[in-house]
Amino acid sequence: MRLHTSLTYEQVEAAIARAKKSGRVHPSIYPVDTNEPGAMTYRNMSQHGSRTHARAFEIQLESGHQSPIPETVNRYGRTQKTRRRSQNGAWAATWREWGWVMAEVFAADPNARFGSGAWGYDGVQDFNEKTDYEFDLDDDDYTGGELRSLEGQQRA
Repeated sequence: MRLHTSLTYEQVEAAIARAKKSGRVHPSIYPVDTNEPGAMTYRNMSQHGSRTHARAFEIQLESGHQSPIPETVNRYGRTQKTRRRSQNGAWAATWREWGWVMAEVFAADPNARFGSGAWGYDGVQDFNEKTDYEFDLDDDDYTGGELRSLEGQQRA
């Protein structure tokens, strides 16, 4: 996924680390960096130019672990018990894990953009509106992979 931002490579890595440390993203998630000579695939977190921001990154998040964090609910409101397998044999980050990583990036750079002009999230406000405020970093009701309202009802 393409990220347009003013953040540096290290700051994007730090956002991913914060999402993992919070427990919202499985600890085995990592940005894949196989952009070296002889690599079989071109999946990476590589820096590029951007016409709208200081820089852009192409990010692919994968895991060496098949299972997402407990009680992970996908964007359709269904429990997601396993990850999708990618072409190189690793396991892809879930929609929810991507959302928490994006939330951390937007917390550091509210004007960042994921995707293109035709699709994606153009800044934190667009992200929050399109995800129905699902990825609130200040949500005290977050309990490690499961979100609960004040009444104890699981959010879809």
